Amino acid sequence: MGLINGREVASVALRSAGPPKKLRLTVDRPEIRADRNDLAYVTVEVVDAAGERVPFAAVPVRFTAIGAGELAAVGSGNPRDPSSFRRPERTTFQGRCLAILRPAGEPGKIILKAEAENLSPATVTVRCAGL
Repeated sequence: MGLINGREVASVALRSAGPPKKLRLTVDRPEIRADRNDLAYVTVEVVDAAGERVPFAAVPVRFTAIGAGELAAVGSGNPRDPSSFRRPERTTFQGRCLAILRPAGEPGKIILKAEAENLSPATVTVRCAGL
């Protein structure tokens, strides 16, 4: 807590995460152009029952993309993970990984589903708008 003239001006709260409970997907933008050169980046997080990211979770996540696009790549930022970016699975690093979606070139929706053993799955939809 920071005080100035006896008045609180700042505070910090630290929270510990509980055990992993579900996956959370966050897309950088809900609509992209229906152009093969446009991409949507989806952050995948392992979270506890309260929605706090579990920072030490190393969970294998499987991805399925259906609709007007494809799963272009996946990554985790783990410098010791030599697996291919093109495989539809990735183990989270510090409770996170990333999926990249690419439109097929036609307007529509891309639905990304992420699944992991013993965790609730998650889905996100990205709209592909006409050019």
